[in-house]
Amino acid sequence: MGLLTGLGILYVSACGLVYSQQRQLIFKPSRGVDVTPAQIQLDYEEVWIAVPTDGNEAQRIHGWWIPAQDPKGTLLYLHGNGFNIAANLGLAQRFHRQGLSVLLIDYRGYGNSDGDFPSEEWVYDDAEAAWSYLRNDRHIPAEKIVVFGHSLGGAIAIDLVRKHPNAAGIIVQSSFSSMQDLAQLQGWPRVFPLDLLLTQRFDSMAKVAKLVPPKLLIHGSADALIPVAMSQQLYDASAEPKTIQVIAGAGHNNVAEVGGDRYDQLVAKFVTQTLLEDRAPALR
Repeated sequence: MGLLTGLGILYVSACGLVYSQQRQLIFKPSRGVDVTPAQIQLDYEEVWIAVPTDGNEAQRIHGWWIPAQDPKGTLLYLHGNGFNIAANLGLAQRFHRQGLSVLLIDYRGYGNSDGDFPSEEWVYDDAEAAWSYLRNDRHIPAEKIVVFGHSLGGAIAIDLVRKHPNAAGIIVQSSFSSMQDLAQLQGWPRVFPLDLLLTQRFDSMAKVAKLVPPKLLIHGSADALIPVAMSQQLYDASAEPKTIQVIAGAGHNNVAEVGGDRYDQLVAKFVTQTLLEDRAPALR
């Protein structure tokens, strides 16, 4: 009985750790912003966007606005769970070369943004604040905004576009079906009742079928962190119009580099068709 009691206490304690520490397992923010767009010869503006909170004062997220000359449209860039916007400049530059103005933001807890440590609720609110900034401060029509999300940012992008069906389109790169699926795949012990313990659910599978705008899903065939099968699941659950492209030999963070010109052509075709598409206004 004593042994069983001890094992029970250990199990409950382990479940408590999973419940209380999951944000630390999921989010890997970095505060150091050691480069700027100027260092890769891009003109840009520092952007500070207020995010409403439950407290008396709004917190701010930090970002970079990289305008294009005579832009085809605007891309809202939502990065993954690690580092900050400084680590995403290379890919942002590729989108800028496509004739897109780009807004990169750091979620609260990342880079120069306010806040101590992120959560699922926070990052959704931060993406919404960035969307509102583009619409209300930059006066950009929803039909001219493409939302891009990499990895965890893909789940954030799906949540955002579900709320804004008049967005021009969404590009989801190297993302996953749900946090529960990913946790089990990455070896979280099956003895944990994840369905009960997870508070950071990022359940894209429950949302993706409701996305109205055109969808482009991209994944590397050699992604060792998130298997390409998860993008296939998202694609299968999505409604038309939709496209999926697997980049042979690419891992989790080098899809564009490995894809090279093929990647650029894929994005250019999607962006051009999406921004020119005359869709009937979706209900908000």
